[in-house]
Amino acid sequence: MKRALSILAILAVCAALFLPLPAACAENSYAVDYADMDIVLNSDGSASVTETWKITSYGSSSCFYKDICTDLPIAEEFTSLTDLSVFIDGTPCEPTPDTEQVSDYHYDRTDGKKAVTLTAYLQTGFGTHVYTFSYRLTDMVKRVDGDHALFCFRPVSAKFSPIVNNLIIRVTPPSDCTMTDLSHTSGSFEVSDGTAVYHTIGHEGLFRLRLRMDGADFGQLRNISLRESRRELTPGGIRIIWTVCVILFLCILMILSLLFKAGPFHRIRLALKSRRSGKT
Repeated sequence: MKRALSILAILAVCAALFLPLPAACAENSYAVDYADMDIVLNSDGSASVTETWKITSYGSSSCFYKDICTDLPIAEEFTSLTDLSVFIDGTPCEPTPDTEQVSDYHYDRTDGKKAVTLTAYLQTGFGTHVYTFSYRLTDMVKRVDGDHALFCFRPVSAKFSPIVNNLIIRVTPPSDCTMTDLSHTSGSFEVSDGTAVYHTIGHEGLFRLRLRMDGADFGQLRNISLRESRRELTPGGIRIIWTVCVILFLCILMILSLLFKAGPFHRIRLALKSRRSGKT
């Protein structure tokens, strides 16, 4: 009986590996009226980003945060995040040394293993407010096989749960060029006055774009292969897959070990052993 329960427990663990993790139960205390993003690509391959978020808060105490992913495929990697500035309703915010007792118009930057988290604080935040994040990402534009330039970016991370009612993203290269949308998560794409414009209504979760540029005036860029430019898995994702495979392999070995010590496999093994003993 104990062996049977052990087998059931192992099977339950194996099944749990394939089940999605439960989503957080906490409700969002704010709504995103719109997110407007201006991205200027510089000739050195860096990207100057200005994000403007209009937020309606339903609580008297409020902070707004967003993640900038760092555990990324090669085509989306950046070297550093610099020149950070944060504004709330046009008022510049100061970095805070203490996130436990923070005052209005302060911000915090947390560099984690998978993301840089930017948090703007407004304790008397009930109502509608505009949050602006400006920063520079180095080495964002890549050269593919020494040919065209490629810009890949995730302006909204997969962990961002509120629905963005109106999302507008503008990408401007350093010079006039042919721009081709290779992929984007949702909404429309157009080129207007030398600027690539992405627009989507009611977006939820991850937003990712891939923009090809032919003839843009870039200097020395990091060169990647076409295969690397199409790679979807991050280094962290590859490690997770390998870990799951190893755990599954060990679970299968344990199950087979238990089955050979009890049940029909055990009886067959004993019968074969007895038959060999009788012949000798």
